[in-house]
Amino acid sequence: MHRKKGFVYTLFAIAVVSSVMLLLTIQSEYKPGVNIADKIRSDEMSYLEKGISSDIERAAYISGRRAVVSIVNFEILFGNYNTTANESIKDLILTGKYGINTSGLMENATLANWMDTIKSLASSLGYLSEISLGGISIGPKDAFSLKVTIPITTLLYDDYLSMQLKRSGNFTAEIPVESVEDPFVVIESYGYAQQQIIKCASITGSSASGDWAHGRTYINLSETDFSGVSDKSKKILVVETLFGKSNYAGFAAIISENATDIIPAPYIKGVSGATTSLNGALVVKQNRTIWLTNITNDAKNSCYFESPVGPSFLDRLEGTKTLSAKYSLPGINTGIGSYIYVPGLPPEIQHGTEDYAIDYEYFA
Repeated sequence: MHRKKGFVYTLFAIAVVSSVMLLLTIQSEYKPGVNIADKIRSDEMSYLEKGISSDIERAAYISGRRAVVSIVNFEILFGNYNTTANESIKDLILTGKYGINTSGLMENATLANWMDTIKSLASSLGYLSEISLGGISIGPKDAFSLKVTIPITTLLYDDYLSMQLKRSGNFTAEIPVESVEDPFVVIESYGYAQQQIIKCASITGSSASGDWAHGRTYINLSETDFSGVSDKSKKILVVETLFGKSNYAGFAAIISENATDIIPAPYIKGVSGATTSLNGALVVKQNRTIWLTNITNDAKNSCYFESPVGPSFLDRLEGTKTLSAKYSLPGINTGIGSYIYVPGLPPEIQHGTEDYAIDYEYFA
């Protein structure tokens, strides 16, 4: 009953608001000689149409979010990727079906259910109605949300007034993917690793240069010569200032609290408190942003960060291990990544010497 209540409550609100607006309009716009009955009827039709238009995005959000959770559940249940994830999400939004399977999460929450309820409401008010959907499109909005675009045409007809009202437009809804299980990690690890897509916390510097980089931070405030540091390419040097330091070339990146340091790329400068907050952490550098991967607080569960080459959420549903062209957006990062705890994987798929690895690199 709770699932059904969502759409019914909204439509009840449409009817109530329409009635209130109608009364206010009649009181403010009444003129002698105007047929009040006809005006009430035509205004009611107009307010109903506006209510339908304003509700479609909410309906798309409800259906879209449940469709995302549904496809993840099916993939994990069957242990198989879906090579046309965006199309399958669309089918779930419209019909609640995943192939031949029906999703319990989509009960009374599909756009087909919404359209039927709208038609029922219109009929109860004495209107004939038609609602048609165009080609629904689903793609990434950014790294942590999807965008659902729905072209819709609504037609209301009043037989009493021999009057019709038709509206067409594109409506969009943003569907977050946070707090959803990552099927890519589950399937690739044979079910040994499970991670929810939780966006990492981040801090920023005042300026940056160089490529995306990742590694464990290296902090030694008393050290001035870094020639003896091993595996520099896997570490990110963090300093109060680079002034007076030597042999720091070769680190994956350099983070400095001093905004005026002259540093070779890749670097981030002007990061307040970096030497205390980043000690021993696995971090990711992306432009001026430092993603905090949570490993220092929860050794076996990483959060998710943006990646220029990592698979997007839709790519992960399709089992793609890099960012695909069809889910890329100009100027917007859509790829994501996380660290996995290698010792927690089954022995037959363990490799390398590191305890932690970025998921899409490890499973490549």
